[in-house]
Amino acid sequence: NHEQEQIQIAALESMVQYAPSKDKEPAITLLQQWATSPVKKQRMNAVQILSSVSVASSHTLLFTLLNDADKEIRYAAIVAVGKSAEPKNLELLPALFGLHPKQVLQAFITAGNKGLPQIRLLLQQTTTPKEQSSLIIAAGRIGGEEAEQLLIELLEQQTTNSAAILKALNRMNYTSDEKHQALIDERTNQHLLRAVELLFMLNRLLATEKTNLFLYNSLQLELLEERETVLNLFSFYSEKEQVNKIKKALQLNQRETAANALELIELTIRKDFAFTFNTVFEEADISFRCSRLRKMIPDSLYKNIEQVITHILEEEKEEFNHWTKACSLHSCKFHKLRVNHTIFHKYLQSENRLLRETAAYAVS
Repeated sequence: NHEQEQIQIAALESMVQYAPSKDKEPAITLLQQWATSPVKKQRMNAVQILSSVSVASSHTLLFTLLNDADKEIRYAAIVAVGKSAEPKNLELLPALFGLHPKQVLQAFITAGNKGLPQIRLLLQQTTTPKEQSSLIIAAGRIGGEEAEQLLIELLEQQTTNSAAILKALNRMNYTSDEKHQALIDERTNQHLLRAVELLFMLNRLLATEKTNLFLYNSLQLELLEERETVLNLFSFYSEKEQVNKIKKALQLNQRETAANALELIELTIRKDFAFTFNTVFEEADISFRCSRLRKMIPDSLYKNIEQVITHILEEEKEEFNHWTKACSLHSCKFHKLRVNHTIFHKYLQSENRLLRETAAYAVS
């Protein structure tokens, strides 16, 4: 009953945490009153106490506070759930992920391994690729054996979002073992093949007078992202410090440092992987590089720009980003390309505003 609020809060926390059961009742009653009080400050005090102590009614009280009309109270309650790391309380958070994704993810990270079951649950539910990526990155930030196991399982189950999974594993300093070597080899082959595919698409765009520079630049960015993903895979085979040196050298975008980086790959990475990677990313004429890799891509695959754009717009694995797809849709209209317009229709209903409006422009 002290007049100073912080002393009153400290007394309540101590009574709830340490007092005998019979002496806790007045403190718990007051805590319940604060949690449902019309006074915001009292509700915030209740959140502060619940973040550091556990009572039998904490699940019910936190449920009330997590659904408070005041956003600040909701955010504070989410933080309290993460700090408490009580499994029963963490079960309340998935329902709020759609409304407050950043806060919920941070609560899972704060809870550590205890937050992983809820991340797994959300990944199994229908979520967008962007939401899945954020959940994967959160698991990577939690780290540890359980998070590693979850990420490897995801890598086995799906090829979508593999870039995010591999990035998370790289941050955890994952090293491939004999059990998962075949999986890592398979994913390395897949991402190297996609890098080759992007190179051939860029080569086709250069060879046509109808080249859209926005589309060309967007595909170049996609290729750089693929380079990052393959280097993350290489870090599972080699020393992480070596691969980090290679990354930094390539990012400098200087001929001499890039050549040194590619040479280092030849010395540390399996020959077939090193040859493909170095050919795709070396400083040489793009048509020459494609000629060296023509065994990997059929000659009939990208004969004209229409085939390139059709491939981008028809893919179902969400491999291309929204900007690349929007540039493809714009190119069809701007350059009057002979592309089957029925593939535009799914983009008219897209949740992404950029795709939806560009598709409307393309069919108009």
